Amino acid sequence: MQFRLKTILVPTLAFAAGAFAAAAAIDIKNGRDYAETRERIERVKQAQAQGMEEALRVKRFAVSIDEVSNKFVFAERFEGSFEKTLTMSDGSTRNIRLTPLMHKNEPRIALEDSGKRTYMGLNSTTTNGKLMVQVRELAD
Repeated sequence: MQFRLKTILVPTLAFAAGAFAAAAAIDIKNGRDYAETRERIERVKQAQAQGMEEALRVKRFAVSIDEVSNKFVFAERFEGSFEKTLTMSDGSTRNIRLTPLMHKNEPRIALEDSGKRTYMGLNSTTTNGKLMVQVRELAD
């Protein structure tokens, strides 16, 4: 039976967040410094994010890239990252790079379009001028 990553991680992270909030309340009550407790919680969050980022590196995705008048890529599978240089209908070129990562403690895909970076969800579509990029997470 296959499980999606978020099926397991979301409840686990929610439980962990609740447990650490309770631990923080106990620490403060027992006289520990608030800054020290906050730092400990931040270290745990960073460790969780690093673990999630490792999991994202091995996930598989499919990408489709279209221009209003052209289809450049249709459901091309990738794992880790995706890079392609496209020649638009007006003759200009665009360098596209997609990289799964953690951004603000959320799994995202970084879209770099000719040096400009934006973030997408794991299953989302975005447009940048005449270019449309669609990413879908694939089952493991």
